[in-house]
Formats: sequence, structure tokens, C-alpha cells
Amino acid sequence: MYGSAEREASSEVKGSDVSFETTNPLPMRGGLTINIYIPKGILQQPGALTRLAWFLGNNPIGFLPLVTLGVMFALWWYKGRDPDPGLSVAPMYEPPEGMTPAEAGTLIDDTIHPRDITSTLVDLAVRGYVKIEEKVETTLGIFHQKDYVFHLLKAREQWTDVAPHEQVMLENVFVDGTETRLSALKNRFYTALPRIQQDIKAALKKKGMYLLDPDSANAYSFLGIVLSLAPFAILQFTGYKNIFSSIGLVIGCGTISAGIWWLFARQMSAKTVKGGRTRVAVLGFQEFMNRVDADRLKRMPPDTFEKYLPYALALGVEHNWAQAFAGIVKDPPRWYVSPNGYAGFNPVFFSSSMHSMASDMNQAFVSAPRSSSSGSGFSGGGGGGFSGGGFGGGGGSAF
Repeated sequence: MYGSAEREASSEVKGSDVSFETTNPLPMRGGLTINIYIPKGILQQPGALTRLAWFLGNNPIGFLPLVTLGVMFALWWYKGRDPDPGLSVAPMYEPPEGMTPAEAGTLIDDTIHPRDITSTLVDLAVRGYVKIEEKVETTLGIFHQKDYVFHLLKAREQWTDVAPHEQVMLENVFVDGTETRLSALKNRFYTALPRIQQDIKAALKKKGMYLLDPDSANAYSFLGIVLSLAPFAILQFTGYKNIFSSIGLVIGCGTISAGIWWLFARQMSAKTVKGGRTRVAVLGFQEFMNRVDADRLKRMPPDTFEKYLPYALALGVEHNWAQAFAGIVKDPPRWYVSPNGYAGFNPVFFSSSMHSMASDMNQAFVSAPRSSSSGSGFSGGGGGGFSGGGFGGGGGSAF
């Protein structure tokens, strides 16, 4: 009976087993209450792995980082691994043949940086297509405003050796004629950036650099998100488990999983053997410009400094490249007009001017009006934007 205090039962202990038996029949819907005292230490506490298994069983979202790691590793292993180029990085004294500065800068990290774009215009100037004139306008003798004027030196029918992305740049810089100011490109040039970026990647793919190009790699990275989340979505929508029982755990596991995904997504594009060897050659050329031997430079052609300056800009080693030529190069390049004249040309000061100009160009090229729905950024390999290595501000000295 409910609430009865009768003890109509017998018990027996055999080792670790305890058995109970009623001495009277139980009525319908009756029950037997058993009270057992077990001294501490008799029952073994579950181990850490057992408790973890219980926790994950109640909170399956905890498996998300492991699932993401497994999915992304599998995708990278089968689609994103670069083959062994069979070469190690060694100094190279010239860039790979047929490789533009923007293509070289993109190939080393599968990302199109702002410096890759600005180096293109400098390269066009070096090759005689453009003249760059730096102007400083003074107001009231106090306020100084710097701008750059670009002069087109070759008519369109003479653009015989320009790459597609270089042609797009020329077309969009000189929309209104053969002369334009950098300030006039603000809120306008950004519309050309996606096409320039696409042409750079298409050129690398056409040259056989990629097994899995950055655009295709982005698709596989997105597939990784879908495959990682699918099991948990099924558990949630079928009602088998409540994935959101602990919001803090969801946020924590989601953050860790996003980090794992990002690391693999950056490495998802895969080069061919040719692409891998070309990348090694570019890195070797970067090493040469970064740690250039002055004695070797003295034996190289006089135009070596300006000829490879666009590559130094694209690879982020322009300062070291210029310092190596201090005291060697005496004549300024013909394609750049300084507001201070050409007296006492110094490659280091000139490099600072190039750095400052590249920073101003970067800001002008990506600027877009607030009302524009079109983005002005770039998407690189692994879902990246203009990642890392962008030019900082600061105006260097002119010569």
C-alpha cells in the first residue's frame, strides 16, 4: 500500500550482488522500495573518458570541431595538396619567364593583395606605357596636398604585349583620355577590380599553375561547411537531439570549428608540379631581391633596379631592393616625374616615394561610394580578401 512502513521482504548479499524478495504478494499497482547503504569506495567512479562520453552524448555539438577537422582534412588530402615540386628555394636572379609582377605576387600565397594590383601600373610605366607624375599643391603656403597624374604614352593599337589584367587596368585608368589624376579614380576604379582579379587568376590557370584554382578551392571549402554541419542539422530537425541546449557550448565549438575551417581553406587550392616549381622560382627571386649581393649588382645591366622594381613591390621587398642599389644607381627613371626634380637621385628615397604612392593608389583603387551595393574588395584563395601585406600609410621622402 502507498505509504506503508511494513518490511515484508527478505534480502541476501553474495559478494557484490544483493537480491531482494517480498514475503507477501504485491497488490495491483503495488511496489517495493529498496534502501541500500553502500560504503564509500565500493562502487568505482567512472573515468574521465566515460564522463566525457556521457557529456558528448548529451551535447553532440561537442563533436563539431572533430567533424570539421575530419571533413576538411579529407577534402584537403584528396583535392588541395600540392605535389612535391622536387626543388628547394635557392636565389634566382630573374623572375620566371612570362610571369607578370601581379601573377608572381598571387602565386606565392594564392591571394591577390593590393600590392599586386599597384605593382601592375608601375610595371606598365617601366615598360613605357605610362608616365607617372607626382604633384604637390600648396594652399596658403601651409597646406600640402599630394596627387599623381598618369600620362598614357601608347595608343590602344600599340598595346601588343599587355596581359588581359594589364589591359583592363589601362582601360579603366584612362577612361577619359590620355591623362588622369589618381584622385579622379576614387569611387570609380573599384568596379574594375573584380575583372582584374579574375584575369590574373585566369592567366595563372591558363599557364598550367593550378590543379585546383582558388575559385574551385573556394567551392570545396564551402562544401566543407555543408558536410560539417549536415549531421548536426539532421539531429536538430529530426528532434533526436537539441543541438542548442547550451548556447555557450555552441558558440565555443563553432568558433573552434571556424578556425579549423579557415586554416584548411587557406591551403585548399592545389598547384601542378609546374606551378609548384614556378612558385619555388618566385620565392628564390624574392630571396635574391631581399638579400641582394651588391657585388653582383655591379655586374648587372644598369636598368636592373627599375626593371625588377614592380616585382619587388608585388613581393613586398622594395625597401631592401632599393637599399642594395644605394650608391650604384645614379640616374632616375624616365617614367617618374618628381615635384622636387631629379638632383641627387637616391634609390632608397625613390623606393619610399613608390611605397607612399602605392599606399595612395591602394586607397583610391578600392574606394567605393557609400551608396554602392558592389563590394570593392578582392577575394583570394581560401575565401580571403585583401589578406595581409597591404601597404601601410606614410609618405616617404621624394628625391
